[in-house]
Amino acid sequence: MYERLGPYDLEAAIGRGATGRVYRAVHRHSGERVALKVLAAERAGTADGRERFRREVRAVAGLEHPNVVGVHDYGTDPAPWLAMDLASSAVRLVPPVDWRGLRSLLEQALRGLAHVHARGILHRDLKPANLLWRRPGVLLLSDFGMAGFDEGVRGGTPAYSPRAGGGAGSGSGPGDRPVRVGLHSVDPRVWSHGVHRRGGRGAARPPVSRTCELRADL
Repeated sequence: MYERLGPYDLEAAIGRGATGRVYRAVHRHSGERVALKVLAAERAGTADGRERFRREVRAVAGLEHPNVVGVHDYGTDPAPWLAMDLASSAVRLVPPVDWRGLRSLLEQALRGLAHVHARGILHRDLKPANLLWRRPGVLLLSDFGMAGFDEGVRGGTPAYSPRAGGGAGSGSGPGDRPVRVGLHSVDPRVWSHGVHRRGGRGAARPPVSRTCELRADL
């Protein structure tokens, strides 16, 4: 574990994924706490790993929305790292307690996605592990490591990804035209939280929903 990266002192590991680890860190001068993602050594040593990291930085750096993780700083020495908003907890660890809370979660997720899609970016890996609470009741979309700028590029976690030939991001971009968001990639999260709350484990996967249209200016 690194003790320092850029102007940040690392305090503790708070998460781990396929591409690296996430630490709680504090800025040495301002005292601001952030979530600092460090690219794993095996990823940093490959061209594909470095490109995915650059893609994530590029994707998140241009976003500013209360339901989307914000970037504070990034660097590459001694390892690629990215400082982001520090969340209070994961949604999957503290799910909504009622259907009203579940509806609020869905609305916030769609607002965040509309903001992302209107800027020509596809998250492509929306799943419970990447939904966080900025603070209780305020959703935060995180982990843009699989983000894409080309609709023809596929990726993400299979169980939560749109089917080939349709689904999330089937039409997005800047401007006033509607952003088409495939709910196939959103429904499983809502369903999984509802089943978790009800204690069910054997329910069938929900059917693919129709594509809805959201305003690009959300």
